[in-house]
Amino acid sequence: MPPRSQPRRFAERLRIARIHQENHGTPPSCIARAPGRLALLGSGQYTDDGVALACAIGRHAWAAASPRDDRRLVVHSEWARQTLRFAPRPPVPTGHGFWGDYVLGVWSALAAGRIKERGVSLTITGDLPPGIGLGSSAALEIAVGLVLRSLWGLQLEDKDLALVAHRVESQFLGIRTGLVDQITSLFARPGRILVLDSNTLEMEHFELPKDTIFVVCDSGVHRGLAMAPLNSRIRELEEGLRFFRNRYPSLAGFRQVSAEMLVAAAQELPPPVLARSRHVVTENDRARRAVIALRWGDVEQLGGLTSASYRSAKCSFEASSPELDEIIQLGKGLSGVMGAHVSGPGFGGCTVHLIQRKHAPALVKRLRRGYKTPAKRAPVVYTLTPVGGAVSICV
Repeated sequence: MPPRSQPRRFAERLRIARIHQENHGTPPSCIARAPGRLALLGSGQYTDDGVALACAIGRHAWAAASPRDDRRLVVHSEWARQTLRFAPRPPVPTGHGFWGDYVLGVWSALAAGRIKERGVSLTITGDLPPGIGLGSSAALEIAVGLVLRSLWGLQLEDKDLALVAHRVESQFLGIRTGLVDQITSLFARPGRILVLDSNTLEMEHFELPKDTIFVVCDSGVHRGLAMAPLNSRIRELEEGLRFFRNRYPSLAGFRQVSAEMLVAAAQELPPPVLARSRHVVTENDRARRAVIALRWGDVEQLGGLTSASYRSAKCSFEASSPELDEIIQLGKGLSGVMGAHVSGPGFGGCTVHLIQRKHAPALVKRLRRGYKTPAKRAPVVYTLTPVGGAVSICV
């Protein structure tokens, strides 16, 4: 952690402890913070057999917890300025608020059938903006999971906690995404890009050159991951995978589908299914090439691959938007820009430019002056570098 970040983290720890005391009448027993993430490359964002590249960012979700005697779950969110109360019964998505569904899901999953014995007071804070493609939901899940694991003394490894959090999204909430967000929030390292094999959960970490930085621009088009387009794309991918498995019985997943197989299937697959399959097959190839680029420190090659990923996501996966396209276009031709794409599955959210550090201020100025959000405001623009993973503290 950079030295100047330490006082800020300590101040946030004191702040969430104070908020917890004010809202629940007792100090927290444990506190955790979990970072958001930038998704860089790879179909592991939405399939279970792809390779994904990501890094954690210096924006966090924080959670504080203390036990209760009344066996309820009571959650205060400073960000949402809302307090939710849940009775000890089998959970269903709340309908009270998107953030509350994640907390309820993690609580019920970790309680393991003993909800009536697991009353908890929780407080949620943080500086990680929700709904813009920076992994805020996974960070919230991990922060809550860490404090509950500490509070209840659960014997649960970090990878298992990531799997629990992912099941909350895929089974409890019905959101079809990969595991990379939860893994990155837990296992990221400062200054490094994490490469995750979504099939085996094997990880590698590669250094990002120190003269390179990410500039992230919020389009102002917020999107919930539960929105229909993403799940529709996943269903089309599943249809494509069924086709290839019927044609090639030994095939395990999209990672084994070649360009030649795509060409051979072009006349038989519906055009949308073919396009989605093409994106995943080519994205897997880009991810493999990106790992080689990182291994050799070739950041320009990495940037070119991220731009190619954006074009494929726009044309084949149809996950871009006019606003995202406009922001990407504004960065073209500017000195030091090596590549740009959309963070996360798309359909709104934010863009990510990979740029030489010394040129970042010029890009930030261009984006703030050249783009207006749908609300006709200047966009929020961040300069970010990779940080380490989640941390829990027993108070």
